[in-house]
Amino acid sequence: MQELNALLNEAEKTPQKKDEWIDPIAVTEKRIKPNKLGVTKDDILVQKNEGGEGFFTYVKRTEFAGVKRNFLWFVRGDNIYRLTGASEAVAPGVTSIIEAPDTILKGAGFDRLGATEAGIRQVFGQYPPP
Repeated sequence: MQELNALLNEAEKTPQKKDEWIDPIAVTEKRIKPNKLGVTKDDILVQKNEGGEGFFTYVKRTEFAGVKRNFLWFVRGDNIYRLTGASEAVAPGVTSIIEAPDTILKGAGFDRLGATEAGIRQVFGQYPPP
């Protein structure tokens, strides 16, 4: 919750109007569906993209049924893109970052092919993930 409050405070400092800011957690939560791994809306966390515009939303836990998985998305405005294949299991139908339009990637600080590495390095601390 402290992270979200910090993001809200940061959003208030930007030139955009406060009511134009879209909560990246809410964008992600809308896409989470019941799944056999037990990931729920309550598991979603957020970090501001340190390399540019947008946010990374993710699940902190990385081990599910003895298998390492990273659930990670890139959110910009009300647009969401999955950064890992595992993310499809809990948020089916979310488009891959590979298919994101140039307007989404402009200002993000990475390209389509570097998005997953950038997100995993920032959120989980290393690439490839442990």
